[in-house]
Amino acid sequence: MDDNLPLSDLVYGIFRMLPPERLHVTCEGITKYMFDCLRNIIGDKGDGKILMNDIETVHHNLNHRLRRNSERDFPRGSNRNGCLKNTLVNASERRGNLFRLLCLCHTDQISGQMKDILLQKSVHIKDFINCIKLYLSFEEWIHSTNPKVEVESSRTVISQMVKLIQNCFPRTDDDGSEIGQGWKFPKMHALTKFVDYMILFGSAINFFGGIGECNHKKFVKDTGCNTQKRTNTFTSQVATRYTETMTFDLAMH
Repeated sequence: MDDNLPLSDLVYGIFRMLPPERLHVTCEGITKYMFDCLRNIIGDKGDGKILMNDIETVHHNLNHRLRRNSERDFPRGSNRNGCLKNTLVNASERRGNLFRLLCLCHTDQISGQMKDILLQKSVHIKDFINCIKLYLSFEEWIHSTNPKVEVESSRTVISQMVKLIQNCFPRTDDDGSEIGQGWKFPKMHALTKFVDYMILFGSAINFFGGIGECNHKKFVKDTGCNTQKRTNTFTSQVATRYTETMTFDLAMH
């Protein structure tokens, strides 16, 4: 550690100052992997292809019905792309798509087909639905105001949620072998750390990283187009281009 670096915790140092946050742990992390696993389970041949097409059709109809609903407190889904697609979808839309998938699993057109395909991977549809419910509820719960006693006593339910994710969305190759470390990576580990940081800092909205995320378009994406896009000089060139942009903006005003 740098002697001149101010730390809020003398025991754990900088690590106690860097809590996980929902956007990158769940929406841009675990949720993305859950959709990847589900597409792998369903497949793109035979019954899997039929189910995939039905999911996209019902998802399209569900989006139109939700627009006419007077209740507006739903996570925003993607209207440009399919329910299970991870491309051209931002973090909040991916969360909305998972909510819509939960709704689809209760429809007559999808539930029967989904049940049969999940059983091939030894996954029961009730566990699958319960997993998504717990996961979406967890995302909502960590950003609400909760007593510390309730936060401390949530560890058992969170551990059940983690086990359900690992069982209902197995990260395997086509031959059934595990992909790399499976679910053993930092973003999954961060799920269990929310409780500790919520006890320290309160609601997880206090250390949410989604606010200001749109500024990446101005800071990185727009300026990155005016660089040589070389790995060793990209960061410095982005900083130079943005400094020049700020200078021109100030001169214009």
